[in-house]
Amino acid sequence: MLDIYQSNDIKKLFKIICNILKKKKNIFKKEIFLIDDKILKKWIQIYIAKKNKISANIQFFSCQKYLLNILEEKNNCILKKNFSIFNQKDLIWILIILIEKKKIQINFLQNITYEKKIQFCTLLAKTFSQYIFEDPTYIFLFENKDYFNKKNSKKNLQKKIWNILINFITKKHKKFSFSQMLQFFIKNNSLKKKSSKRIFIFSNNIYKPLNIFILMILQKNIFIYLFEYVSIFKKFIWYNKNFQKKIDILSSKYSKNFLFFFWKIQKKFFKKPRKKIFDITNKTILKTIQKKILYYKNTIIPKQKKIINKIDNSIYFFHSCTKRTEVENVFKYLLDQFKKNPFLNPSDILITSLHIKKYFFYINTIFSSNLIKNSFLIYKKNKKFKTQENILFTLKNLLKLPLQEFKYHWVLNLLDLSLIRKKFFIKNNEISKLYALFENIGKYWGFDNEHFKKMSLPNLPFHSWEYFIKRIVVGLFLNTEYGIWSKILPYDVSTIQGRELLGKFINFLYILNNWRKILSKKYMLKNWIKILKKFVNEIFNITFKWKKFFYLICQNFFKNIKMGIFLNYKKKISINFLLKEKFLNLSTIKNYQNFFTGTINFGDLCTSHMLPFKIICILGCQKLIENNLNKKNFLTLFQYNKNIKYDIYKNLKHRNFFFNSVMSAKNILYLSYNIKKKLKKKPIFIEELRKIIKNNFYILKKEKKTSILKKIFFSEKNTSYLQFKKNIFFKKKKDKNLNFNCLKKSICVKKYYTNILYIKDFIQFWKNPIKYFFKNSLKLNFNIHQKNDSHLEEPFLLNSLQKFFINEKTLNALINKKKIPQFENYQKKSVLPNSEIGKIYWKLEQKKINKLFQKIKKKIKKEKKIKIKYLYNKTYLQGTLKNIYNTQIIRWTHTILQPKHIISVWLEHLIYCTMGYRKNSLLYSLKSEILEFKILNSEKAKKYLNQYIQGYYTGIKKPILLLKSGIFWLEFLYSHFKKKKYNKKKIYIQAEKNFFSIWNNNIIFPGEKKDLYIEKIIPHLTSNIFKKIKKTSIYWWSPILKYTQFIKKKLYE
Repeated sequence: MLDIYQSNDIKKLFKIICNILKKKKNIFKKEIFLIDDKILKKWIQIYIAKKNKISANIQFFSCQKYLLNILEEKNNCILKKNFSIFNQKDLIWILIILIEKKKIQINFLQNITYEKKIQFCTLLAKTFSQYIFEDPTYIFLFENKDYFNKKNSKKNLQKKIWNILINFITKKHKKFSFSQMLQFFIKNNSLKKKSSKRIFIFSNNIYKPLNIFILMILQKNIFIYLFEYVSIFKKFIWYNKNFQKKIDILSSKYSKNFLFFFWKIQKKFFKKPRKKIFDITNKTILKTIQKKILYYKNTIIPKQKKIINKIDNSIYFFHSCTKRTEVENVFKYLLDQFKKNPFLNPSDILITSLHIKKYFFYINTIFSSNLIKNSFLIYKKNKKFKTQENILFTLKNLLKLPLQEFKYHWVLNLLDLSLIRKKFFIKNNEISKLYALFENIGKYWGFDNEHFKKMSLPNLPFHSWEYFIKRIVVGLFLNTEYGIWSKILPYDVSTIQGRELLGKFINFLYILNNWRKILSKKYMLKNWIKILKKFVNEIFNITFKWKKFFYLICQNFFKNIKMGIFLNYKKKISINFLLKEKFLNLSTIKNYQNFFTGTINFGDLCTSHMLPFKIICILGCQKLIENNLNKKNFLTLFQYNKNIKYDIYKNLKHRNFFFNSVMSAKNILYLSYNIKKKLKKKPIFIEELRKIIKNNFYILKKEKKTSILKKIFFSEKNTSYLQFKKNIFFKKKKDKNLNFNCLKKSICVKKYYTNILYIKDFIQFWKNPIKYFFKNSLKLNFNIHQKNDSHLEEPFLLNSLQKFFINEKTLNALINKKKIPQFENYQKKSVLPNSEIGKIYWKLEQKKINKLFQKIKKKIKKEKKIKIKYLYNKTYLQGTLKNIYNTQIIRWTHTILQPKHIISVWLEHLIYCTMGYRKNSLLYSLKSEILEFKILNSEKAKKYLNQYIQGYYTGIKKPILLLKSGIFWLEFLYSHFKKKKYNKKKIYIQAEKNFFSIWNNNIIFPGEKKDLYIEKIIPHLTSNIFKKIKKTSIYWWSPILKYTQFIKKKLYE
């Protein structure tokens, strides 16, 4: 017997389940629930445990897997052991072996590669599984001997392959077709004694033809309770009491034509179900639409329109141009709802999309970084789940060892995982020591000469890990005083702890290299299971806590290749092939849902469309149309048979997801979609809702029926993010306590008082105000070593840091009249590039520094120091000005001129002028650039100095957005507006281009948005922040541009 219950409220359906379970006398007997959704499974467990005070007697299974297991158990006498038609991976291995044994002979398979053959097998297995579950007519046609289609060669080819596959799977003395297997199941439908006599089904995936067929047969011996979420587009099944007798009559008539037999049953004996529908009482637009959908009333052409209140905002549509603006507008909308309704909890809100993972980056940045107070809105992942993600990520990287280049930062990143670190007895504190060690000892690539050959690189003896190990081993016996020994520069590790750490790290390197050699070879399928187990045990420290997780990884791999092992697949396979074809699929192992955590719920539409929430926000509604059209499969035959509707559920899947979420919204439904201006078409489902609202409701105002959409529902389209225009819907003033982007129009400075301010701290602050704020005020220091780019470790380039240290040492040696460092020492340290390239770099840098030294040499003869004590608002600026030659400040840098160099000399120049000295200051740089600072009156100098001192105290409390990008933007405008002939529009456009080139990436600078300190304050550049950066750069940098000039070259052109 089959009972169907349907409602728009899941809790009411759960109450019915609890009432049915309470009637059971023996509570220790197990109950079977068939649920595909893991979230619903959790919810039912919690609900039943609260109501009935027991949920341990319930067993949860996937609906399709459970029904297929019943079908396979009945056909065990027909099929061979371990064979399954319904498993796609098994079909792939069977097809591969049939092609290799040349039982399937096709002309185009002879001329293609081995990898393309396997791709053909995977695609063919997908089509066959699609036929089995969605349209068995094709399989019947393949099994019919008389069938042959001259026009369609695809059908004939697939018919041959299917018959060969069935003959291979079934036993020799019992050759059964797929339709005969199903008839055999009809005759032998008796269940075991221990099996339960009732099943609870809570799934929308049940309406596939094969699943319906199995349920029809099971109804004789089992009570089936089907719980459905109401939607207008669903078709329900029902039958009468004499159903089994008529099945037997039809099976005898249509035994040859099975599918005709199946559809006859569907037409004759399916009736409307006995429905139990629950009414809705509220009168909002959302509730009235839900009521009409619930009772199958005509919503498109109603008999009479209803008057609606203006204040009703139960349905809200929003159109945007980007995903970022979608998330921003949802965030603003939810903040308004929290203000209006203080009793609203974050757990009452659901934000969903067809693929919510695509929005996670914007959600994490906008929801969590905008407000420190609202950090409770997002659920933070558990440590266990984070480690699971890290394990899977590192395991993928480690399995690709034959393709890895063994760069030093990649090797050190592996040690970030605690399970690998503990295996090699390396502590967490010791990783920073290893980073510092490699800054001194050099950067390394491949392991040895053989590894370089495989990477198609020339031999680089001073950049290999083998040379690194030799340096340390020689350093244990010889000191650095001995110099080079047999072409090896020894590295002396002074401390015993440092030697132990390097010993552990070298052991880790040797094990990685050993596994690189093992994984680069091909092996049989049987051997790959043993290799994977050994690999996991040697690299990971598997504790009792993580045994189950690693067991699942190995078990998942075994499931995917067990059919190939059973069929004695003899060809050797590489690890790259297993990863490409997803036989080692690690993404299916992790199990995580951020529901039931007390925060805002995020989930995919396919898993969360039946869950009731007070506010439901659907993002990316346009994707419901795009994803409905699947990629074309050249083997599938569905496109040729247009008359048969092969899968009702598949055609209306996204429609049902959408309308189920409409039904599950209690108070508010928020619909958002992003479409470009060129595409004028709106999503179909939103257009349908628009028609329903237009045709059913109107606003009464001065006896005129006006469209409700213009008044309440649709906000005007917001323009693109790049144009920086405001959204018309959000005209209200932003609350200062809620939004960090609320930036004041004018720079207001509050006064803070301290006793002493040292000149060193004062200058250090203005070099980088944001970094100083994090380090000194918040006392946070981020580890930047782990964010190094890969191009910095190239063996044919000189790293910027290495260049800095070499130039500094050579310049200091020339000034102090000491020995210049030798070329060979740096080359043996693997700091310079290999062979002749390193010599060219060395000579070029030496020439540049000699030129700079020759210019400085004339000026720096007599050095003086001046002690300073300056009072401003009960604060003393105290310190000494060094390197003053002939009553003139002279500074130099052995790099390109940067804003931090300029502002440090500018502040010293202001202090110098306030003391009454009247001389220009000079700043020399590497590229023959001399920047001159003009003389200022003591009054002007005091004015500017007081301004910068007060800025120091505001910058400690609140970060000042003085960035390189804003400085470059201002300097470009300032230099071009000095000229008489100019075009304003072109200059402004070019200045903004300069700003974004430095913000994103530039030849000189790596890009400010990648800076960890700036990223914490500005996760996304908005129009308000862009204006703020401009204002701050004008306020703090315009005096520098006014009183400076280049003597030879301009800096920014």
